[in-house]
Amino acid sequence: MGRPGALVAWAAAVVVFALASALPAIAGQYEPRPGLHTGAVADAGAWQRLLADGLGTVIDLRTEAERRDRPDDRVVALARVHGLQVHHLPIAGADDLTLENVERLRQALDTAHGRVLMHCSDGDRSGALLALMAHFEEGLSRRRALALGRRAGLSSLETDVQLRLRRLRR
Repeated sequence: MGRPGALVAWAAAVVVFALASALPAIAGQYEPRPGLHTGAVADAGAWQRLLADGLGTVIDLRTEAERRDRPDDRVVALARVHGLQVHHLPIAGADDLTLENVERLRQALDTAHGRVLMHCSDGDRSGALLALMAHFEEGLSRRRALALGRRAGLSSLETDVQLRLRRLRR
């Protein structure tokens, strides 16, 4: 390491490694809680990493129409090949953010095996439903439930989630 250029290259490599370690393990996926991955539909590389990391359960929030529109969808094929549990809990939008669906999510998570992937098309519905479950099923404050939802992908449905956190009663 006698040369200044080598030292700079080494320092740059350390910074790149540190930044890469801080990024989510899978692009488009979040891990708001240990063992719970949320986000958009995983691509082939993400599926392989999730399976290698112990994926055992998939909670698919997409509607039938959304699943039909993705001929490359690997959920069903992977479930058959790898013995994954697959729960279909269709959440089309804000109208489906109900206490009944919150309870269905809780039941799916309670019976899950291994790591869990909860996904929709872009991650927004995953974060929304998880925030509601955290508040109504686990007793997290509204503020903490919203923060968890954001870590799970909540974005455009946040206003709807805030309204439900204030108005819905268990």
